Amino acid sequence: MESAKSASPSSLWLSAKYIHTAPCFKPSFLWAAGTGVALAAHRMKEGGSPMQAMKTGVAGGSVIFMAQWYLCRRDEHDRKVAYKAWMAKQAAIQSGELDPADAAAAVGYGGLDGSGGAGDSDFELMPEAERVRPPPAAPVSGGARGGAASGGSGAGMR
Repeated sequence: MESAKSASPSSLWLSAKYIHTAPCFKPSFLWAAGTGVALAAHRMKEGGSPMQAMKTGVAGGSVIFMAQWYLCRRDEHDRKVAYKAWMAKQAAIQSGELDPADAAAAVGYGGLDGSGGAGDSDFELMPEAERVRPPPAAPVSGGARGGAASGGSGAGMR
């Protein structure tokens, strides 16, 4: 069992030096800065001292930064997990371990002809007679000039 490594001053310095390259830093910082400035301006407008405004802006910006950072990192983690699952499924399809129709059925996709899925889509649940789509309706005369078809009086826009 390995012992936990302690952070050396040089690694902390490098982490602080390159924090701007960390994922989610930029949007989190921008939301925090915007919120902090807005809160400080509001506090000043309401008659607070500059020191109170600065404290309010820093506190509000810090809260927003932490919340935005957490939400962004959580979303990034979810995307990575979904991508890894997708890659594993693609590898299984490529190796022949998984039939593409079964993979499509797992996500509820029936394919263009309706034969590849598990019957989950609305189109596959329709009776055969309703699967044929009607032709598009004929264009209505009257146009954009305010004819009777567009709800106008027919007088046009004059």
